[in-house]
Amino acid sequence: MKKLFLLNLIIFTFLNCKNPNHKIEFPTESDIQNAIEKGKKQEEHLNSELRILKDLDYGIEKAQTEKKPILLYFTGYAVINGRKIESDLIMKNETLFQTMQNDYINVWLYVDDKKVGKKWSDYQKENFKSNVQPYFVILDSDGNPITKGMGYSEAKDNLETELLKNK
Repeated sequence: MKKLFLLNLIIFTFLNCKNPNHKIEFPTESDIQNAIEKGKKQEEHLNSELRILKDLDYGIEKAQTEKKPILLYFTGYAVINGRKIESDLIMKNETLFQTMQNDYINVWLYVDDKKVGKKWSDYQKENFKSNVQPYFVILDSDGNPITKGMGYSEAKDNLETELLKNK
């Protein structure tokens, strides 16, 4: 999590270097610790409340057993827009959150995971002709896509509608 925060800081610093008159205030150690703790709490909350799975094969088994579609979410630990979707959309939209919690099997595949990231990245490219994250696809209980994929912008605007339509 600390690496993610530092990556965000580097990107922020780089973007703000375009204006030499802009004064950059670096976060304190306390700011960094608070951000790390907030991120951990968000991740724990989402994992427990949405019962997130990180294995597609197990997700398909569970979907078949429970007769539910799958919300497949390609993300990464260092995907800033993924954290934005999670905190600004999923956690703040009660209808969306409840739909994900009650009507879907949630499978989140991390493309930058040290052990299986390449597998999920290759799977996304081969099956959905995309390598952007965040990326959402709704699958039927057999693992077949029933919607076209949605990147960050599409998900911000359409994720709730698509979930409600395809449950």
